[in-house]
Amino acid sequence: MRYLIYGIVQGVGFRPTVFTLARSMALRGFVRNNGSNVEVCVDRSGDEFITQLTENLPPLANIERVEKIDQSKDLTDYSKYPEFEIVPSTSGTRSSSIPVDTALCDPCVHELLSQEDRRYLYPFTNCTDCGARYSVIADVPYDRKFTSMAPFPPCSPCSTEYSDPGNRRLHAQTISCPTCGPAYTLYDSSGSPMQLTNPFAYFTTRLEAGKFGILKSWGGMHILASLDSIPSLRERYGRETKPFALMLRDIRTIEKYTYLSDSERKLLQSPSRPILLLRKKRGFDFLDEAAPGLDSVGVMLPYTGAHHILFHHFKGDGFVATSANLPGEAMITSNKEVFSLGMDINLLHNREIVQRVDDSLIKVYPSQTEGIPDTPLFIRRSRGFVPTYLELPFKRSIIAVGPERNVTGAMVAKSRLFLTQYIGNTRNYSNLLFLESSLRHLLKLTGAEEPNLVVRDLHPGYATNRVARELAYEFGAETVAVQHHHAHAASLLMEHGLDEMVTLTLDGTGYGPDATVWGGEVLWTNGPDYQRIATLERMPMPGSDLAVRDPRRMVFALGEITGYHQPNFTESEEGILRASMRNSPRTTS
Repeated sequence: MRYLIYGIVQGVGFRPTVFTLARSMALRGFVRNNGSNVEVCVDRSGDEFITQLTENLPPLANIERVEKIDQSKDLTDYSKYPEFEIVPSTSGTRSSSIPVDTALCDPCVHELLSQEDRRYLYPFTNCTDCGARYSVIADVPYDRKFTSMAPFPPCSPCSTEYSDPGNRRLHAQTISCPTCGPAYTLYDSSGSPMQLTNPFAYFTTRLEAGKFGILKSWGGMHILASLDSIPSLRERYGRETKPFALMLRDIRTIEKYTYLSDSERKLLQSPSRPILLLRKKRGFDFLDEAAPGLDSVGVMLPYTGAHHILFHHFKGDGFVATSANLPGEAMITSNKEVFSLGMDINLLHNREIVQRVDDSLIKVYPSQTEGIPDTPLFIRRSRGFVPTYLELPFKRSIIAVGPERNVTGAMVAKSRLFLTQYIGNTRNYSNLLFLESSLRHLLKLTGAEEPNLVVRDLHPGYATNRVARELAYEFGAETVAVQHHHAHAASLLMEHGLDEMVTLTLDGTGYGPDATVWGGEVLWTNGPDYQRIATLERMPMPGSDLAVRDPRRMVFALGEITGYHQPNFTESEEGILRASMRNSPRTTS
């Protein structure tokens, strides 16, 4: 019997599970990756085998559908397979689901912290159930040669584990150990390597002494600082009020400093390990220093081997773990770029980051109705959730480039909507390049047809238009411009599976078809079409986009309209703002 199995079945220990089950049933045949699916051939008891397989999937796997090939068309010569085997992959057609990065599993953490284990304090410890996936995959099928582990051939003990049916690392493509795998090196602020037998221990002593460090992780880099040195970090990093995420030791430590619901606890400890916005408890100054003026703070648990090793040496409850980047720029992934940030000490490894993936950021909205679960709301959707997809009823191959700030790109291939990881503000050139490279990476991994439609925001001045134009020209695709608030309304329509909807779209600013700036709208939409039913009254934007960055300008304009004198402006400022109001654009935001 021959089966083609589709879903999240590559890079998640699926083939080893098939292998182990088939051997336990004394079946003959083989399993292999085919790019878009996993192919399984067994000499007998096929349906029983598939039933048992679906009931015993590895933790990260998900079967979407199983295609059973007519038995008369299965020409496999089973005499070639005295036992069941895992055979080399083929490229095939690309449409397989791509696995996400997941936190280290409990057995790997136990090995990592066990002195008698050969991977004791080895930061790249992982197995078929956990570890970096999307951030290391350069191409499919998911084989070592197509990942950033290719330069690190496994040693003899690792090769034995890789081939051992009884081992948790059977066919684990990123398997390694201190003998054969990547390694961390500590660098000083000038970029000079420091020759130390235990770089992690020294790194943590520097953090405890109030120094600032950069740690290279799986899909990016973090700036780390002790909890009592946050004010100094703000001064050094030039971030007066930006909220900093905190990485705390364990769930008990998080409960010590924040209020935590059952759903939040479950999400924090899930394999995705996102940052959660949690309500602060009073009496802890560092919480207010981490997120000034806010009642909540972003908190996460350690998720990589390197994080667990830091806490093994670190004496405190946690540290700041904020993305390492120049203000507004994309997060740094190259070792050479790290030293431009001028931190005191830098702990970097020699494995390439194929795809930059920020920490995901979520706020849980508590349910107001008994029996209805709490709702996790994404503020930033990245590590642990990308590149999962949504099923949509679209037959065309589509790329969408997003607006300009808080951008996420998207593509539709074979009726599936894939979202890129969080990109950010594309007015910064590095983020614009990041958007384009992320879209191209998804095109390659999914094997999508060349896009025949490229979607952009209606605003003629958005930087993302450049990416849209380049892709449309390259692929000979049609382009379409979508009004910003119509896009928001249509997304709600799709999310709730309705044919039409009236929506309150109160979202910042968006270019309107009447050449004014929209923002406070009531829209009717059926998806492709919309009507503007009602709107807030138009107001001047003194200085145009300057009013977005300096809201005092809008306050002044409202005061002028209503006849309310504003006491917080000098006479000179009032004259300038009154003059700019005469020719400023109008907004309903």
